[in-house]
Amino acid sequence: MLGAAAQLGDALGRVEVDAVVGRQMSTALAILQDRRDANRLPDVVIVHLGGNGPVTVRQVNAMFDLLADVRHVMVLTIRIPEDFETHNNRLLTQIARDHANVTVLDWHAASDGHPEYFWNDGEHLRPGGARVYAALIASALQAEGVSTP
Repeated sequence: MLGAAAQLGDALGRVEVDAVVGRQMSTALAILQDRRDANRLPDVVIVHLGGNGPVTVRQVNAMFDLLADVRHVMVLTIRIPEDFETHNNRLLTQIARDHANVTVLDWHAASDGHPEYFWNDGEHLRPGGARVYAALIASALQAEGVSTP
């Protein structure tokens, strides 16, 4: 998401991207907890986590619990050439089904067959891939009737 911050701003309008290279799920949970405690969670939250190691059922449930009062949460599946990719995508997708405010956007499927979207590491976005990533998110939000600023 960090590599597409500018493109997300172009596609969505005013947007805050809170992303860093290498963010672990445990750190993300602490940030979400702090934001929730401070009543600083927006009406729409887009989450793209799980690319830096395996996640657990407990972590994914905790994330969705922290976001329970958010009007709309969109979670993107991951694409990363690592063993835990399938595991993380399956957990995110399965657990999301239990939360009415959460939808899953399958970035993994959307980027399948498009190595040109990524740098040689197969994970980080090239500028063209970042534009596709941002447009995919904007289109999915629009299709669900979710307005962004």
